[in-house]
Amino acid sequence: MIKINALKIIIESEKGQFGIRETFNDKINFIASYKNTRGKSSVIEAIYYCLGLEELLGGINDHALRPVFRKELEYLDAKLAVIETDFFLEIENSISECVTLRRSANKEGRKPALISVYNGNLIESLEGKALYEDMYVHSPGSATNEKGFHKFLEEFIEWDLPLVPTYEEEERKLYLQTIFSALFIEQKRGWSDVLATIPTKFKIKDVQKRVIEFLINLETLETKKKKQVCKTTEKKLKNLWDENIKYIMSTLFRSNCLIYGLPKNPEILDSNFESKISLIKKLGQQNDMLLAEYIQKCQLELDKLNVQENIAVGETSDQLEIELSYKNEELLTLENELVEANNKVVFEIENLEVLEERLEIIKNDLSNNKDALKIKNLGSTQGWEINKDFCPTCHQKIHDSLLPQNIEYNLMTIEENIKHLVAQKEMLEFTIGNSKTLIEKLKINIATVESQMIANRKIIRSLKADLSSNEQNVSETYIRRKIYLENEIEKFNDLVEDIESKIKELGELSSKWKQLEIKKSQLPEKFTELDIKKLKYFEEIFKNSLSLYGFSSTKPEDVEISKEKYLPTIEGFDMKFDSSASDNIRAIWAFTVSILNISNYFSGNHPNILIFDEPDQQSIEYAHMEKFIKSLITLKPRCQVFIGITLKDEKIVKLIEKMDKKDYKLILFKDKAIQPLKNN
Repeated sequence: MIKINALKIIIESEKGQFGIRETFNDKINFIASYKNTRGKSSVIEAIYYCLGLEELLGGINDHALRPVFRKELEYLDAKLAVIETDFFLEIENSISECVTLRRSANKEGRKPALISVYNGNLIESLEGKALYEDMYVHSPGSATNEKGFHKFLEEFIEWDLPLVPTYEEEERKLYLQTIFSALFIEQKRGWSDVLATIPTKFKIKDVQKRVIEFLINLETLETKKKKQVCKTTEKKLKNLWDENIKYIMSTLFRSNCLIYGLPKNPEILDSNFESKISLIKKLGQQNDMLLAEYIQKCQLELDKLNVQENIAVGETSDQLEIELSYKNEELLTLENELVEANNKVVFEIENLEVLEERLEIIKNDLSNNKDALKIKNLGSTQGWEINKDFCPTCHQKIHDSLLPQNIEYNLMTIEENIKHLVAQKEMLEFTIGNSKTLIEKLKINIATVESQMIANRKIIRSLKADLSSNEQNVSETYIRRKIYLENEIEKFNDLVEDIESKIKELGELSSKWKQLEIKKSQLPEKFTELDIKKLKYFEEIFKNSLSLYGFSSTKPEDVEISKEKYLPTIEGFDMKFDSSASDNIRAIWAFTVSILNISNYFSGNHPNILIFDEPDQQSIEYAHMEKFIKSLITLKPRCQVFIGITLKDEKIVKLIEKMDKKDYKLILFKDKAIQPLKNN
């Protein structure tokens, strides 16, 4: 809650101090005059300014203020130059904390973005008996930093403003300026539509919805926040899963291994899913085998070699000759296989480029055809015969071709062409996907072959060295083979351990994914039962208010509160389009008051303050204005209302005079609101 207790404006002019000092009733305050241009709106705008909400007036800082506060004022038919202006506004919250806000305009050494917050009432602040703290508005951080005035005001009102999505794909506070556009209806633009002055510069998505959701405290706002948290968690889990998969695949790839049974996307895995995963060792021309079997095979061969100690070259010369011949043949085969695989990769890459170029052409053709269909179906000449593919003169079929008309050609319509292009696009996308997969497999095969060739060349060098050495020398091939097997066993045992740890991490991510899916399933699709109840009641009291205020452009019972935007509609369209100018004013009354009523009925976030500057627009009938004012008196709980009003109708004067004195205060400016200040 926020309540305005008092306002003082001090204008330093070339002829001394001018201004105004007023205290306010905690229910209805009529800021009135018998004629226009007496300064009613200036006083109301001073309230906006002190609260840092002048953006609702169409500008920021003192540029939003009228000339009387920054250029010149009129007094006794003379125009006096304004030197500087100070504004003091005393406000109070629901726990009776009282502070006074000071803001200046056109003041040397004190910029308008500076607001001083005095810890005391207006009198204490003016007499220098209250401590103060300087804060700022309309600068980065004014809604979030400790010295930001709007952060202070948010906490003073006892609000916890939600973070809402923006068009810049980030979250931002639902700023005070957006919320108060539903509470303060200013004279110039405020009566053009519901929430007409809501600032859009913050780029908040569906900002009107967010404001209404906050004020009436729809749980859908909390649901959206929870869904956003789920979405963020989902994205994080997907990224972690993807990182693990990429790590596993690339690590295995470098060791000429493959993995089967590993889900590429997050999913809920069985408790024994690890047993379904297979690690495969690629062995070139030989049959591939399970990595565990390969390690076991290496271990058996190593054990066998360990039994034979220091084998001499002479003992194995015949065997070395046979093995050398075999390894040379194997190397030649691998070289041919490598050339063939490289050629295939080059061919497939070139083919992929052609396919992608064709896909781009088809996408462009598809876009052009869809545009042509839109023009044909939705253009201003939709009813013309020519757009039905018939000549408007002879009514014969028109073919989109310069081919001879006496020969029959099966030419496709735009619709048929679109279907054909869509089918081609899908086919090409499928083919491109297969081509990319094939290229990846070929590259893995090339890496395997190259690895085999390197190993073969090392063995061949050892074999040749053995055959050319002394027969009594220890076989280099034997030693190299032992070292190779030891390295293979160690390397692949470490690899298995590493991969198993990553697979275990996938299991943990899967458990988190399951918890996320459960959490998502428990969230309502859109509205909770309480939300539905609130919106139903909102619609009901809005209709009742329309009837009370004399809305007649259509039957109030035909009006609905949109479940999409929470704004009034008739048969799905903006209610404004079917309303007269005066009924549009009544609708704004009804909507503004209904928001407050629904918030209070369901313990929402409305601060229980309203401002209506000149609500008597478009020649509203007295009877309806009377009902509007009386409805404000009966608002429960107590709500502070400011009404700027020109007393052109004697009936309005009598209506105000008949009201209970404790329910209102009439601040009547018979002359200009800004007058010479006395020493008070």
